[in-house]
Amino acid sequence: MYSAISQVNLQSDECLMLVPIPRFDIPEVITINDITLYPKETVNIDELFSNIFHADDEQNLLKDKINSYVLGCFKIKTSEIDETYLPISVEHDPKIIDIATKKLEPILDLFRFYYCDYFYPHSLPGRVGQIYNSKSIVLIFRYPVICRFAIQNKYSTEIVIGNGLKVRDLSKIKSYYSNIKTIGEVYHIVNYALRLNSQILEQDNLTTKFIQIITLFEFLANPDKFEVFQDAKKKFIPQIANNNQEYLFLVDRFMKFSKDYRTDVVHNGKHITEIFNEPIDIESLFVELQNYISKIISELISLSHISWNELETIRYNKRQNLTKKTKKPDKNNLTFDFSRSLAIIDVKYLVEKLFYVLDFYKRDGFDFGSILKSLIQNFRFNSKGTVIPLYFYLPNNYYESINELYRDTKLQLYKDILGMNGEKIPIIGSRIIEIHSAQIKKNLFLAECVEMKLREYCQDGNRYFMNKSGYNIVGIFADDQMTASVIQNAINEGMNTDFILIREFNVNSQMPGKLRYRPSDYVMAEAIGVQKHEL
Repeated sequence: MYSAISQVNLQSDECLMLVPIPRFDIPEVITINDITLYPKETVNIDELFSNIFHADDEQNLLKDKINSYVLGCFKIKTSEIDETYLPISVEHDPKIIDIATKKLEPILDLFRFYYCDYFYPHSLPGRVGQIYNSKSIVLIFRYPVICRFAIQNKYSTEIVIGNGLKVRDLSKIKSYYSNIKTIGEVYHIVNYALRLNSQILEQDNLTTKFIQIITLFEFLANPDKFEVFQDAKKKFIPQIANNNQEYLFLVDRFMKFSKDYRTDVVHNGKHITEIFNEPIDIESLFVELQNYISKIISELISLSHISWNELETIRYNKRQNLTKKTKKPDKNNLTFDFSRSLAIIDVKYLVEKLFYVLDFYKRDGFDFGSILKSLIQNFRFNSKGTVIPLYFYLPNNYYESINELYRDTKLQLYKDILGMNGEKIPIIGSRIIEIHSAQIKKNLFLAECVEMKLREYCQDGNRYFMNKSGYNIVGIFADDQMTASVIQNAINEGMNTDFILIREFNVNSQMPGKLRYRPSDYVMAEAIGVQKHEL
């Protein structure tokens, strides 16, 4: 247990403030400037109350409750608080809650930027201090005998959807603060942009969220004054585009966002759900917009040491380079990959099921493209215009594990799957499958590969866009007890992901029973052309 008092070297004219952060979890202690964040249940709260002899029931309740959250800890001068409260009580003092919010929100804004999602709010952390019947609380300690809770109704709403934000690796946060050595004008503008970004993330109305995103683009173009979007977009697009074709594509794209979509919302009274009929189209829009915002803000973070005028010069020079060519983009070939799904396939199990149904239905052959198509459809991977990674894991000694029946054909299929590693295959509409195939390393099991892949994507986000904390759907074609345990542990840890399984029927399956699934026999039968009435 950590001693919050000794960690901050509290002086006689200072108070220690401990602020709980709900729906939030970190793996280790981290100090950011003058604020220390402690993981859950790591601070010695009893030490603070050791000289308090008359704590009431509410204080005892809060004392036990507060340590079950991540705690933000910092000290302030007692002169910052109205000292008349301190000897008796600081309850219902909004000033104290405001101080705590002002100190901690910029840090949480950064966590939200790196790990949270515009369309899926499930990983949003709660609001600072809001843990007690929707009220915010702060624990204030002044040596030796003053230890009281400030309690205040600060927020009109509470974040409840999903499991909150569990960060497994703090390297992004540490890197951000270690690289900020000189604070320039851009640094302060980035901080306000991050605050606006958090407001977007916490907005639960998609139409309002869209308008807020467009407003953030305008702010990132010029934080000093309003500019018509036609001019504003030319300032931030150079931070997104990599070449002339992308630049021209984005000019047209942002015209669509403003002239069409925003006009429909503001002037024609439409909701986003009326402009786009399919939920997948709405999701794709917000994924795309967040990708652009992330690229702009990330570059501004790297330029935090400069002035805004210097940034304007950098943007101007980039735009000059990007507009040298005049060739119009081929919109059919220009793609932006916003993959939202991940599939993991146990090849041994897939091959066994495939040849079982071939034998059962007396079919002579199969088309692997049809198998891939069936997997995507049954995993409900419906995102449009995306590259979807499929990870095929083969046994280390697959050539030894094949039984005699159909041995040569099975062996060739194993080799074909291995040989497809790195291939991109158009599958349905504009969707593309990217094949990743590998043999499981010696002494490892499929379950360990699944666990590593889940942690990789939870921690670092999707490689196709910059700051996401995971996939909305993970499809797994497998059925074994160890993999089942990995999936169940991920759910218990609060992984905000929709798992869809292709596995055995309930009676025979070892996988978690409450998750959505499709029977592997049916999926393979469909893939080889068996009609529904024959199943």
